[in-house]
Amino acid sequence: NSSENDEIKRRLKKESLQNMRNEYFELSETWGKNPYKNWFASDINNAKLASIVTYRKYVSDFLGIYEKLEKDLSKFYSFSKSLPYCKPMKRKEILKNREIEFEC
Repeated sequence: NSSENDEIKRRLKKESLQNMRNEYFELSETWGKNPYKNWFASDINNAKLASIVTYRKYVSDFLGIYEKLEKDLSKFYSFSKSLPYCKPMKRKEILKNREIEFEC
């Protein structure tokens, strides 16, 4: 039955997320600081997980842009603030090509 399979998938996902949370808290007990404590303490869902994947996907591109901007934080912040005005495909192109001058 399809609904039974869906229920099994939901239960397995819930168990996996709880195992991840438990492992994180066990590991973090050895740290001086616990930077993701609040993230793990709150509900973990697909949207939250997708945001991490999206962030990690573009880290190297942002670092490359930061380098191109001569590590000038004010220029980097200005660049970053202008990105949301572009359509998603244009943003991806800008980041992929590490363009520091663009129009949306």
